[in-house]
Formats: sequence, structure tokens, C-alpha cells
Amino acid sequence: MRFRNAFVALCLVAISAFAARDARAYRPDITVGPAISTLGLGGDVGLRFNDFFGVRVVGNAWMADFDASYGDLDYNIDFTLASVGPMVDVYPFGSIFRITGGFRYNMNGVGLTGTPNTNVSIGGNVYTPAQVGTLDGDIDFNRIAPYVGLGLEFTLLNGMMALGTEAGVLFQGEPSVSLKSSTGLIPQADLNAEAKQIEDDLSILAYYPVVTFYMTLRF
Repeated sequence: MRFRNAFVALCLVAISAFAARDARAYRPDITVGPAISTLGLGGDVGLRFNDFFGVRVVGNAWMADFDASYGDLDYNIDFTLASVGPMVDVYPFGSIFRITGGFRYNMNGVGLTGTPNTNVSIGGNVYTPAQVGTLDGDIDFNRIAPYVGLGLEFTLLNGMMALGTEAGVLFQGEPSVSLKSSTGLIPQADLNAEAKQIEDDLSILAYYPVVTFYMTLRF
């Protein structure tokens, strides 16, 4: 009986000490900083609760315009990266290594515009430039995209600043492609077949690789 009472008392003391330590450590700090990644330029703002746990809202964006060929057509490509969403950071060892998970509202997409100068094959059939006119298309992905990543974070200035890198995957789903001809002379079945071929060729983008370099200030 005495041993049991002593054991219970010891456990209560240990729990009280742990709770007191956590109470002292529970000072959520605001974190903010810029980042550059394969999702574009951006940054994040969040709360770092302790050495093991933090939450953030991240966002990135980038736009580019260039020409590229696909099949028989030369396209003008309007390329857009844009996403924002909440993330949870877990530092399992209370050190530089972290595991990140969350999701983003995903606005990544591509606009296509092609005006052929020679006969082209669309959906397995050949059409003249007059029949095609201008071919317009859109490539879209799932709006809600889960994300997981692993990172390393190195603190400076007594923890007030951190530099880090992270590698992860944005699960944005397979691309959805739509095509239309300005003349209306191309059968929709051929346009759909051409769109399906583009979807198959770009299916790897369902798992979009994300590499991030960031700086964080902690207040």
C-alpha cells in the first residue's frame, strides 16, 4: 500500500512538472518569411508553438508565356502556377528535420493557342489551316490538392531566423484538357481524342514535384 501510494505520488509530481514545463514553453511565436519553389515565388505566415509543432498558411504564384510544339501544332503557352493553403509542420526530434502535410487550393493551369500554317493531324484525321482556324485549349487540375513533404531547417540568431529547404509532392490529380476550334469545322470527337492524348502525355503532372528554399523570421 505504501509503495502504491508513493508510486502514485511520484507520477503526480512528474505530470505536474511536465505540465509546468509545457506551460512555460507554450508561447506561440509568429513566423513569416519568403520562399522560392517549383510552385513559384511566395511565402508563408504561421504559428510555431514549440520545438516540435507549428502551423502555417503558404502561398505561391508564377506566370510565364512561351511557344512550344506538340504533335503537328505550334502553340503559344500561357502557363500559370498559383496555390495557397494550410500546412502542419512536425519536428519529431525537436531538431532540424521536419515533416509537413496539408493541402492547397490549386489554381495551376495552362492555356493553349495554336494557329497552324500547314495541314495538321487532329484526333487521327488531317485538316487544313482553313478548317482549323485557331485551336484553343485549357489544361486544369483538381482544385483541392493534398501535399506532403520532408524538410531541413537550420536556425540562426538564437532561433529568431531560419533557413531551410523542403522536398515534397503536390497531389493535384491528372490533367483535364479541353480543346475547341474557332471555325467549328473540326468534329468534337476528334478534338476530344486529341485532348485525351495530351492528358495521357501529361499524366505524370498528377504528382507535381515541389522543391522549396525558404527563409523564416520568428517573433
